[in-house]
Amino acid sequence: MFTQRNLLWLPGLVLLVAIVYYFSSIVAYILIAWVLSMLGRPVMFFFRRYLRLGRFVVHKTVAALLTVLTFLRLYSRTTAAVRTDHRAAGTSPGDKPICSAMPIAMTKTMKP
Repeated sequence: MFTQRNLLWLPGLVLLVAIVYYFSSIVAYILIAWVLSMLGRPVMFFFRRYLRLGRFVVHKTVAALLTVLTFLRLYSRTTAAVRTDHRAAGTSPGDKPICSAMPIAMTKTMKP
């Protein structure tokens, strides 16, 4: 079943798992940065191609800054929507639902 060639992969796999486990506190941040860079690249290309000031093309630095500002704007709109949901439900963000399956709006009206 296991040949000698397959057994040579085993120490490499064990080493890879050990490295990921050792650096597990930063692996999530690296993955988030990778996803954001994958999402930001087309946005940056869009700004470089279609945003012009007269006959001048926008520089990479300006396009990158606009991309970051676009992400910050989307993030702030998302967090504002979450805050608005809590206000509409009459709860605060720190309130914990009685049951995790219950919507937030129901937790205010139910008495324990």
